Amino acid sequence: LRAPEKRKHKSLIDNWEEAPSFDRELMKKALRDARAIAGSRHMVIIQGGANGADWLARMLADNAPNAHSETHSADWNRSADGSYDKAAGFKRNQKMVDLGAQLCLAFFEKGSGNRGTADCAQRAKKAGIEVVEVWSR
Repeated sequence: LRAPEKRKHKSLIDNWEEAPSFDRELMKKALRDARAIAGSRHMVIIQGGANGADWLARMLADNAPNAHSETHSADWNRSADGSYDKAAGFKRNQKMVDLGAQLCLAFFEKGSGNRGTADCAQRAKKAGIEVVEVWSR
């Protein structure tokens, strides 16, 4: 896996484990809390493949013992004329929820739209999945 483009996400750098980051520490704590809930069972992190929180969750899961991640990217179906399926992200969110989970960690960034995250969290709640909202600064 490679790091996202640095111009888009300056805080996600190659040595992400070493550099201090408030958001990364919040995510680590949330994932440690999820690990406590899972106990000794293997933990699967389901994420949407986006840069930012999805990328960081994938890196943390894939470098943790007794855990792995699954990426479920949205199928935007870009056509030759440049149009795409505007509902692709919402369809992907429903697919991830339909996989079933005990817990949904929703990582929100203050000042961002968070539409996709909010949609997935709402769908998880509707499905009876416990949702923990984690807010960055």
